[in-house]
Amino acid sequence: MQPEAIYHQPMSNYCYAYDETTIHIRIRTAKKDFAVVTVLYKDKFDWNIHGTVNMKLDMSDSLFDYYIAEIPMVKRLTYYFRLENGRTAVYFTQSGILKEADDNQSYIFCFQYPYIYLKDIHGIPEWVRDTVFYEIFPDRFCIAGRNAAAGKSEKWGTEPGNDSFYGGNLEGIISKIDYLKNLGITGIYITPIFSSSSNHKYDTIDYYNIDPDFGDMDTLKRLVKQCHNNGIRVILDGVFNHCSYKMRQFQDVLEKGEESEYYSWFIYSKGSGFLKESYESYSIFHDMPKLDTSKIEVQEYFLSIANYWIIKANIDGWRLDVGDELNTEFIKRFRCRLKSVNSEVYIVGETWYNGYPWLMGNHFDAVMNYQLTGVIGDYFAKGTMDSDQFKNKVSSIRAQYTKQVNQMNFNIIDSHDTERFLTKCNGNIKKLILALTFLLTYDGVPCIFYGTEIGMSGGNDPGCRKCFEWNTEKWNMKIYTCLKQLIQLRNKYKSLRKGGFSWIEGKKMIVYERNYEEESIIVIINNSTDSGKVKYKKNVAEVIDLMTNEKITSDITVTQMSYKILLSRRNEK
Repeated sequence: MQPEAIYHQPMSNYCYAYDETTIHIRIRTAKKDFAVVTVLYKDKFDWNIHGTVNMKLDMSDSLFDYYIAEIPMVKRLTYYFRLENGRTAVYFTQSGILKEADDNQSYIFCFQYPYIYLKDIHGIPEWVRDTVFYEIFPDRFCIAGRNAAAGKSEKWGTEPGNDSFYGGNLEGIISKIDYLKNLGITGIYITPIFSSSSNHKYDTIDYYNIDPDFGDMDTLKRLVKQCHNNGIRVILDGVFNHCSYKMRQFQDVLEKGEESEYYSWFIYSKGSGFLKESYESYSIFHDMPKLDTSKIEVQEYFLSIANYWIIKANIDGWRLDVGDELNTEFIKRFRCRLKSVNSEVYIVGETWYNGYPWLMGNHFDAVMNYQLTGVIGDYFAKGTMDSDQFKNKVSSIRAQYTKQVNQMNFNIIDSHDTERFLTKCNGNIKKLILALTFLLTYDGVPCIFYGTEIGMSGGNDPGCRKCFEWNTEKWNMKIYTCLKQLIQLRNKYKSLRKGGFSWIEGKKMIVYERNYEEESIIVIINNSTDSGKVKYKKNVAEVIDLMTNEKITSDITVTQMSYKILLSRRNEK
């Protein structure tokens, strides 16, 4: 037994209310250290409410096992654990490891969740898990109607530079709603659209106005309405961490210095710069001064803006740029204010690492899951890890979050801030298709970067932000057809959208199950250069290959660099 590996923390991702009827309790142990793990619980005051539950081995990574139990809602919860390894049994409590545990004294050593307020439960917006998102960089997606940027636009399809404009606009997105619907897309994430002097619009000048290069309020309203009419949700990009140096409030500070009513909106440090005191900015970009979101007046300004676009344009959510640098109290108020207007609003924060501090139900709903992006790239594109290492890494990421966060995290294989996946895997189409297979059949909310479906390539910014190629003769139809079929399967089967997730043993392959009610889907991905085989289980009534609609009646062979998606129904006998 390795006692130092045992870990639990109440009121965290190790003990939380999943919904109004269920509490999830986790414990971590050293890998293969225990055979049986049990949680013993009761109400702090009403001891008639009590129970003992054998915990299920939920997942493992390279070092640890993670056990989980689901127990009925107990608002004043006390609990402790019994761990057995075949030779000895110990109790794990807030007092540490005990050889014996007198239940009558449990109020002294129990872990406690003093009171669970139902309002504090991290709920999942009803529509989110049914959504396949598509990220659009407006300047590069499509031009329709009047090209307001014609005077500064370069020829569509030429190699972009950092300062290139091409004239894509919101009208262009409207003109391609049928295209998105036909692909199976049910949500779009649009990078910034507000007044700005750049092509990317991450340096906002005026948050209350659409950049004229893209359109106006009427255009956005029509875009959202037509998307909604076609079953497509819309979330916008909110850049509230920093702004353009051309923003009116910052210009006032430049003019008046400390006498400006907006002086406190920004953060300063001693040194030289545009002001008598230099100011902090986003990264090293001095044309994007950092806003002090800890200040109430700044918070109120951006809370009003966020609400304004939800009410006026009927958008469905916000992606918050540089979300990890926003003041935590501001994020709490942001969530509270927006959810009071529309409880179904989806709030996604940009982080590039473990987002747990922002994902306990009082900040973001989800984060851009760049941790997962990295693991997918290492396994499928670069081949720097084997299937066991991949499963361990994915399990480690899952263990960081509650179940509902894993179910609504924003999962991507690339974005406007990364090299395109096809470039990462040196143009290997099979590797891209396998990565997309995982993305579309995994837990959480998948998002496709515009152009991935037709085989667009490109290095880091600006290479990843090329113009969409609308000449279908230049499309890679194999990628398009495979992705469309994967999206159709996800949209058809609840197991792929709302089902549980568990690994299945598979040599040199990744095999996992997604199950929802009576429906179970097995995904087998062979990312190796050898064929692999999965044994046919006789306790199932029927197994169907969803890619071919063929019945499976014997062991399943998966050829190199390919995949199988199987629908299985258990034999009731």
